[in-house]
Amino acid sequence: MRLFLVPITLAALLLAGAPALAQGLPTDRNAPAYLLDYWRGHAAGSTLGIDASETSPGYSADAPTLYVHNIYGAKIPPAQAELLKRRLMVAYQALMAQPSLADIHGSSLQVAINIARTPTDGEPVINASLTFIAKPIIRGDPKTFALKGRYVTPGGEGPVLEVMLNPYGYVAGSNLRPGPIAGRAMALNAGTTIGLLVTDAPAGPWDGKASADAFAADESWIGRPGVHPLLVRVAGSRQHHEEIGRGRTPPTDGLARLIAAAYMVDWQAVQAQMATLR
Repeated sequence: MRLFLVPITLAALLLAGAPALAQGLPTDRNAPAYLLDYWRGHAAGSTLGIDASETSPGYSADAPTLYVHNIYGAKIPPAQAELLKRRLMVAYQALMAQPSLADIHGSSLQVAINIARTPTDGEPVINASLTFIAKPIIRGDPKTFALKGRYVTPGGEGPVLEVMLNPYGYVAGSNLRPGPIAGRAMALNAGTTIGLLVTDAPAGPWDGKASADAFAADESWIGRPGVHPLLVRVAGSRQHHEEIGRGRTPPTDGLARLIAAAYMVDWQAVQAQMATLR
């Protein structure tokens, strides 16, 4: 399945708190009002599923799986990897507190933290990412099994939510166009691809080349000078994205759950909290 990023768009993600989200909804076909209205009014564990697969509780481990990739340079020091992990755990806790992901039904959650170096034109830069994959449960699949009373169907693909600390590779490798700005946050668009970038500084005019160059030397997430760049994005298939835009997908679908969770987190507050950790 080819993945496209689902727009986390307009002021919805750029303003703090649920009431502000509604301001962006009338023109937002990718996270229509029906989706967010549902999750503002329903508790964790809610489902609109109509069969055993859609109503089955999905498994999620108690914590993300950690992967430290020692490539493109010297081994990443354990203390730096631990600091990056603790910082990403702030995002993990914020997302898992959302009703769309807590006590998930119809999908299991595969969650991982990856820490690595990314090649640049100079020295490789350390980055880290938190990734959620919502994998559909298929009760009729003989490979499906239960863990602690919750279900997993292994293999296959699912929509993805990713939180990146220092998105140098993404910024350098994409032709990004700026979207709405609020405070320290900016939406970035590349065709159907929209993400949310948050840094320490107020967002201003976008210069992709200058930003990529700055991020290539930014190791603020491991305690060095910089602006603590964080980028959030959600990915699903084009067809899935279009069905949500037309209001044909229930808000308890896997991709709809990830979009709702991304919209309902105050990312400026999360980024600021991460930056205070030492």
